[in-house]
Amino acid sequence: MHVQFLLIFHTMCSRIFRYCLVLSVLISQTDFLFGQSSSEYYQRGVKKFERKNYRGALIDFTSAIREDSKYQEAYYNRGVVNYYLGNLDSALRDFCRASELKPDDKDALLYKGIVLYDKRSFESALVELDKLVISDDLNKDAYYYRAVTKTELHRYNEALTDLSKCVELAPDDADSYYQMSNIYRKAGKTDDAVKNLNKTISLNPCYSEAYLSLANIYKLRKDYIKALDNYNSAITCNPELPEVYNNRGNLYTDMNEYEKAVSDYSEAIKLNNKYAFAYNNRGYAYLLLKDLEKAKSDFDLSFAINPANAYLYRNLGYYFEAKGDKAGAKENWEKAVRIEKKLESELGKKIKEIQN
Repeated sequence: MHVQFLLIFHTMCSRIFRYCLVLSVLISQTDFLFGQSSSEYYQRGVKKFERKNYRGALIDFTSAIREDSKYQEAYYNRGVVNYYLGNLDSALRDFCRASELKPDDKDALLYKGIVLYDKRSFESALVELDKLVISDDLNKDAYYYRAVTKTELHRYNEALTDLSKCVELAPDDADSYYQMSNIYRKAGKTDDAVKNLNKTISLNPCYSEAYLSLANIYKLRKDYIKALDNYNSAITCNPELPEVYNNRGNLYTDMNEYEKAVSDYSEAIKLNNKYAFAYNNRGYAYLLLKDLEKAKSDFDLSFAINPANAYLYRNLGYYFEAKGDKAGAKENWEKAVRIEKKLESELGKKIKEIQN
């Protein structure tokens, strides 16, 4: 799931609970329009969602639709559940059907755009979000998600225009400032990124992703004290983000504190045992600690998950160099450079030295 879209779940869940709160009204309406059976299934689906029984809710919303093929709210809420379960194709079909049955349902149109974004169909997502902005030019969410989509399409100036509109409509919206910071960071304008990240944190003092982003910027600037402070703040706000531990581990590696780095990489792997970069980074830390056996074990684990990582081959080259295997070192460094050209500045000289 994309970090910037975590708020979607809250929005979606809020709508389901809103329908639950007015359920007595809905039941009286649906009894008349759809019959008792479809409304009972719908009511059960809402209650199961409240209890986080998502698969049960999915079954009940489907049963409501089977009883009445024009039950718009059942399609919408089944789309929410499908999205929550990661069934993007099914969610898209449900939101499309909900939109057909009720063309003025702005939420269905919004989530069509969101699902298309998550499917990486950015141009199609933009079409839906453009429609929503045209129909409702005061819809802050429409501008926000359109900005996120335009960012993926590298239309940064247009994205910033949309985010400015978000801030105009909701001056205290921390997410808009955070997204602005992402755009400035991608454009290499780190001072502007820092300014917007600080604004994000002033509005939401426990915005873990903003602390992580700030820490990464300070790390690149080699301001290790500020970087460490921000990684620590990110972990305090959310101790279950594996990226924070991995990146703090990278910082400790830069600071030559390899035992602390290994500890952080291990925590990242505990939170995500498919985290290829964390295995690779821990392997490199073990290599610096002269523990070649553990280093090779981690490199093998990283390779099994992601064999296309240039930095894995770079590190394998250093491993073979430490083993005295010049041919193995050269082979892996050449692979690293083929995958990631910018590594040539680091590895080109070493490759030539081995060749000579």
